[in-house]
Amino acid sequence: MCSPPSTQKTRTSGDDSGLHLILSVICSDIARVDCSISSNTTAYCASDHNTYQNICFFEKARCTNEKLHLEHQGRCTE
Repeated sequence: MCSPPSTQKTRTSGDDSGLHLILSVICSDIARVDCSISSNTTAYCASDHNTYQNICFFEKARCTNEKLHLEHQGRCTE
């Protein structure tokens, strides 16, 4: 099950290789999740102006666009 993303990034050094490895593992796990069966039906609007059905779909999209972030809970209006 997907959980809401953290709004803060933790950085311990200038080397991001460890962070990228962790994100790669997380994203490979998320890729196997069927987001359509999630009990979470709260929509989220993201910085790409797309509305995601739930946080799981958003997290999958964020794995392909690490600059993607949440704008607000609910549908995008534009």
